[in-house]
Amino acid sequence: MEWLIAAVMLIIIWMLMIWPSDYIKEEKNKLGKYLYAHRGLHNDEKGIPENSLAAFDAACVAGYGMELDIQFSKDMQIVVFHDDDLKRMCGVDKKVNELTYEELSQLSLKGTQERIPLFTEVLKLVDGRTPLVVELKTCRKYKELTEETYKILKSYKGDYCVESFNPMIVRKYSKLDPTVLRGLLMTNYIKFGGVNKVLGFLLQEMLFNFIARPQFIACDHRALSIWGVNVVRFIFRPVMATWTIRNEEEFEKVKSFDIVIFEDFLPDPERCELN
Repeated sequence: MEWLIAAVMLIIIWMLMIWPSDYIKEEKNKLGKYLYAHRGLHNDEKGIPENSLAAFDAACVAGYGMELDIQFSKDMQIVVFHDDDLKRMCGVDKKVNELTYEELSQLSLKGTQERIPLFTEVLKLVDGRTPLVVELKTCRKYKELTEETYKILKSYKGDYCVESFNPMIVRKYSKLDPTVLRGLLMTNYIKFGGVNKVLGFLLQEMLFNFIARPQFIACDHRALSIWGVNVVRFIFRPVMATWTIRNEEEFEKVKSFDIVIFEDFLPDPERCELN
């Protein structure tokens, strides 16, 4: 009998740990009507690099939503850029947070006329034309990044949600503005995440949900077979996002998701209403 009680208690504790938060139905409905271009509708052949003003404008014109990444420059300006370092996109062997925004703004994105934009510049350009999925990058000054992001977004009139791989960022944003749909990103951490196996297991099995209490799970489509994400998906039924879909075959497998983030192909925007 004692082992049965212990087993039941463990199951209850486990369920409490992976339990996501409730979501706001109106927010889900607004965001679920779009497909989302990963880092904007970028195309290197056309001279439109990722996370550039040109890529974000192209997504608006084509009728897609967009996903973008934000982080701090050295002087604590929020810039839109994915990588920790500048080598891939700008050919400079420096980290983003080692340069001021003025220095960053002088760099070319992939040899084009496009430059690293401020987050405020992107919001001014988009101006509510299409919804945004805003990823806050993990960093040591995550509290400050979360607070400054909230200050900027609270006066933005368009539709958006926020997400992060860092459960503490998701938790903090929930305290700053519980009305904004917030999500926890996940992947197969043991295979792709670059973390130790114990931490990777805890993250991918959604065992940090008790900290983050996310309203949606943004899942790497290569990790859809992982036990934890499927338990959360089918038992608790939060808003589900998936990334990054790169062809029609992958799209067919995930088109029932609430938010689909794509890249390197053009799904029909008329198929945006997925549910």
